[in-house]
Amino acid sequence: MASVQKEAPPLTHVENEAFLRMIRDARQRLGNEVPEKVEIVFDNVSAEAKMPFSGRALPTLPNAIVNGGKVMLSFWQ
Repeated sequence: MASVQKEAPPLTHVENEAFLRMIRDARQRLGNEVPEKVEIVFDNVSAEAKMPFSGRALPTLPNAIVNGGKVMLSFWQ
């Protein structure tokens, strides 16, 4: 008869917190700090967006209805 291996139960919140503390402490002992900012640069990437501009700056329900109406009317023009 073949033996069946059971999967290890998932970590509890307390175990996960202890594991993350252990990793943080080890990094601090080694002087390997996590950078505060990571910059990602893409080459040959562009993006376009249409942005309606009006005097209604706050995103309220009436403004959303008016903006939706303008979009619908722009399809029929």
